[in-house]
Amino acid sequence: MKKVFRTDTFLSFTSNNHLTSAFSGGILGFFLFFLIIMIVKTISFEFGIISQFKVESEDILLSIIGLVLMALIKLLEELRLKEPLS
Repeated sequence: MKKVFRTDTFLSFTSNNHLTSAFSGGILGFFLFFLIIMIVKTISFEFGIISQFKVESEDILLSIIGLVLMALIKLLEELRLKEPLS
């Protein structure tokens, strides 16, 4: 007898594709936030706005916020319903 699984239920994790997509989106978010912070710091250092160019713990924490935000966005994109509930 062939088993039939419903795939239209909300929050159904049928594969790890949802989590790997969220993880890769999170890593991308981390590097994008970190890259933007480093570009701004480099420009600020070149124009003399800041006297020292150094990576601080706040820079890493802001990048981790980027990781969490992008991971959540990707996870919610993967899990959204195809049709609205009525």
